Amino acid sequence: MELSLLMEYGWVLIILIFLEGLLPADNALVLAIMAKHLPEGQQTKAINMGLLFAFPFRVGAIFIISYLFDVWVGIKLLMHTLALTALHFMPHGFIEGLIWNSVFWTVMLLIAIGGWFLSKNKAGWGGNR
Repeated sequence: MELSLLMEYGWVLIILIFLEGLLPADNALVLAIMAKHLPEGQQTKAINMGLLFAFPFRVGAIFIISYLFDVWVGIKLLMHTLALTALHFMPHGFIEGLIWNSVFWTVMLLIAIGGWFLSKNKAGWGGNR
C-alpha cells in the first residue's frame, strides 16, 4: 500500500475508530436509561445482557448492510449497462425528445413513491397494527 494513499484516507480510519468507540458508550447510556425502572439486581443484569446482544446484532447488521449494498450496486450497474447499450440503438435526438423525458420522469416518480412506501413500512408508520 502506498504511503500517500494511507495518508489520504487515514483520517477516515481515525474517524471510524472514534465512532466505533463512541457507539458502544451510546448503547450503554440508552440501556441504562431503559433499565432505570427495574430493581437494582435486575438493572445490572439487563445492562450486561443488552451489551452482550448489541455486539452480535451490530456485526450481523454490518453483514446484512454490506450484502444489500453489494446487491444494490450490482442492480444499479446492470441497469446502467443496459441503458447505455439501449442508447446506441436509439435515433439521434431521442434523449432530448418528449418520449424519453416522459419515461425518465415516470421512472423517477415511481422510484420516489416506492421509497416513500418502503420508508413508511420500515419505520412502522403504515400497515395493520
